[in-house]
Amino acid sequence: MKLYYSVASPYVRKVRILAAETGLSERLEIVPANTRVADVTLASPQNDLPSVNPLATIPTLVTDEGEHIYDSIVICAYLDSLHERERMFPPEGPARWRALRRDALADGMLNAVYLVMVEGRREESFRLPTWIDHQWSKVERGLDQLESEAGDFGGGHIIDIGLISICCCLGFLDFRFGHKEWRRGRPKLADWFAAMAQRPSLIDTAPHD
Repeated sequence: MKLYYSVASPYVRKVRILAAETGLSERLEIVPANTRVADVTLASPQNDLPSVNPLATIPTLVTDEGEHIYDSIVICAYLDSLHERERMFPPEGPARWRALRRDALADGMLNAVYLVMVEGRREESFRLPTWIDHQWSKVERGLDQLESEAGDFGGGHIIDIGLISICCCLGFLDFRFGHKEWRRGRPKLADWFAAMAQRPSLIDTAPHD
């Protein structure tokens, strides 16, 4: 299988962590992807993403059968169907909906973070501080919600798709917005993430430029 990726993307990291935790990493051929290249006629494999995914987004997976799968949550669900270990997507009941809700919360926080980043790239005279504050308020509320639930996260010994997504979100905040000090006032969440960060799957997929 081919996984189109970027080392900095938290959405790609979600897929790579799940693959590592389920023993599937060795089945993935990692293909660096340039999401800004539109010319699919260029020879470099970094430039063929639009021919695989019309949205030219990452992560994108090409299965052994030639199917093209995107985005991260769909790829994760597909990979979770390929192994015999404990499922990262709880099969039923409250645990399933809790994991999926946490995944949605973490992804929503990341979406807000990306909007802040995009706005920050505009010339200062064109930036909208109220828009930035509005988006960042989503992140702060999400962090407060996670702090209220962190006591039920398992202390670093339990992992599922929701907890993987939360790790990717917090890791990206450290990577791009460390100055925001998200740990302040959130000791339970900070302690849980510190424990999770020791897992090999998180160490091996840490984002970098």
